[in-house]
Amino acid sequence: MLVLPPGPVPAYLTYLQFGRPLLRRLEGEEPVGPIESSAPITEELTADSDQARLLLAQRTDRGVTPLAGNDPGVVELAAADTVIVVPPGAEPVPAHADMACWHLD
Repeated sequence: MLVLPPGPVPAYLTYLQFGRPLLRRLEGEEPVGPIESSAPITEELTADSDQARLLLAQRTDRGVTPLAGNDPGVVELAAADTVIVVPPGAEPVPAHADMACWHLD
């Protein structure tokens, strides 16, 4: 049994990270998590000192732009094609820094 957190965005991101690989393994397939790459961010991002942050974003010609909003829902999830993975840390991440990103299906 896999229990997903409440809310469309946390549930989908948890499925990508844990659910899909689990189902593939149960089917006898090679488990595959989100496709990862690195890309420059277009604006400064704040980091949480204790835990990683996952931010919905869109890829542009200039890099990856976080979607606005502190409480993303299905509209933002539908508009996103990328998730920026901001590692824990006390310092803000400056614009144009390369960040780890997950590609959304």
